[in-house]
Amino acid sequence: DSLDPLGELDPWGERIAEDLLFDGLLRRSAAGAPWVEPALADRCEVDSPGAVKVVECHLRGGIEFSDGRPLEADDVVYSLSYGLDPRRTWARDRIGLSSLKQVEIVDKPAKTRGDADPGRWIRITFDRREPLALELIASVMIVPRRAHRERSKSFGRTPIG
Repeated sequence: DSLDPLGELDPWGERIAEDLLFDGLLRRSAAGAPWVEPALADRCEVDSPGAVKVVECHLRGGIEFSDGRPLEADDVVYSLSYGLDPRRTWARDRIGLSSLKQVEIVDKPAKTRGDADPGRWIRITFDRREPLALELIASVMIVPRRAHRERSKSFGRTPIG
């Protein structure tokens, strides 16, 4: 009935959405710890290995959705923070992001290890140390904010990934 990765999906819909239509900042990897690799991000930095409270990811350039619109940082913030709305706690809990506190666009990482690149860094903050933070982030698929908001009821039938 729906292929909206931010909505409730049946198991087959989830598999199709995650494997064929959408990408996240990170994707799962069997190559070894930390069990994720960059997808829409080209790199991510964490505040503390193993027990993460802050993750900062730099967006790759030149990425477009299937409708030709470029991926923007606002799309990532919208998708990751979708479950922060009190009316959508089910969305956050469904993928285990109950400890997600804030998602924001920043100019550079807080520890300044990465280069400043205004509008291309995303800071994801958890309200407690989260050992599976990167895995949890990989479970969120990114949708185009404007298309998802404008067509919230029909987006799952004609998704843009």
